[in-house]
Amino acid sequence: MRRHPQKTHLMIFDFISQCSSNYRFDIKYRYLLSLSRKALVGEIEKGFPLLPSGCSISLDRLSSQVILKNVRQAIDNSFLNIVNELKTFPDDVNLSDFIYETQLTVEDIYRNNHYWSEYLYRAGKNITIASEEEKKVLKSFSRFTHIDDVEQINAYKSLVKPGVLSSDEDTNAKRKYTLMLATTLYGDEAAASPKETLKSKFMSSELLINEFLELLTVLEKNAYMSSAEWGHFKNVPLRIHCQYSLSEIFSAFGIIKNSHLYRAREGEYYHSPLHVNLIFMTCKKVEGDYSPSTMYKDYAISTEKIHWQSQNATKQQSKKGMRLIDHHKHGVAHLLFARSTRKDDRSETNPYVFLGEAECYEYNGERPINIVWRLRMPMSMHHFRMFSILD
Repeated sequence: MRRHPQKTHLMIFDFISQCSSNYRFDIKYRYLLSLSRKALVGEIEKGFPLLPSGCSISLDRLSSQVILKNVRQAIDNSFLNIVNELKTFPDDVNLSDFIYETQLTVEDIYRNNHYWSEYLYRAGKNITIASEEEKKVLKSFSRFTHIDDVEQINAYKSLVKPGVLSSDEDTNAKRKYTLMLATTLYGDEAAASPKETLKSKFMSSELLINEFLELLTVLEKNAYMSSAEWGHFKNVPLRIHCQYSLSEIFSAFGIIKNSHLYRAREGEYYHSPLHVNLIFMTCKKVEGDYSPSTMYKDYAISTEKIHWQSQNATKQQSKKGMRLIDHHKHGVAHLLFARSTRKDDRSETNPYVFLGEAECYEYNGERPINIVWRLRMPMSMHHFRMFSILD
């Protein structure tokens, strides 16, 4: 595998052995290909047709059968299978150790409205059964499984410590993270009084606090992607290359209307107080999720450039069009947020990756305007694979 000026190809032989049934091929291939487990099955069956140009994975018939069987078994992590596995663990097992030992993912646990304390209770562990109100909140924990911003994780850990929400200390970051947490747990209406909502509804339950802290511990261990501080606006707690839900993004900017957290339905939102344009793109659209008029062609061209289409009604000489293509003159910063697909394999709404600031590199046409954005900070190859469209 050494490098050499005359060497044009790299061939790797990886022999598939009779490995343990607990070995997870799906984790290796999903990281390599940036696919959900369900999509991975199709890729293996078709012989990996969507790899980047010049790359190939070739499996013989027997190896393909072994890997497909292994991946399908991983997909069949049903509630009862996990409960039965948990019964073999000691009573004091925690979420982090259980996931590590079983090679499950945090998404496996928080799937189909299930949650960690429910598994513990069904497995006969020493835990109090959740009340109906607690169950509603525990089911919402699936909305946190994407978090990979360590600063956000540490802020949440701090907020749920005794007395922190009641203290007189009131920083901008604390207010924004409080808003993020409250609206994720209790909906957009919690924006009217996020601190009071958390104090009265969340902090009164030891069960909720304990499970939330266990979940945050797992998320912190999983936060392996490198991120960068976004220095343009110090009062907006977002980090470049981290993932955020739409409610977290609008909470970070403190956008509240009519006592509710505001969330844009279109792929573009201009936040006039800070002169920033928030641009959202879903790169691999499914026709059933979008109308024909909103099947915009958004995709990564390279790690630095992204093709994006404005809304269908936007003309170049309109106020919105000029803000897009001549943003330096108008003092507008464009912030890009991208995701691969609208839903994950749990049918949960996918978060967006914050790609940071971008400038208009080139443009053509109108209604919609085709724009190529150039990122100030290049995305990783992992994210490029997620957001590129491969024929």
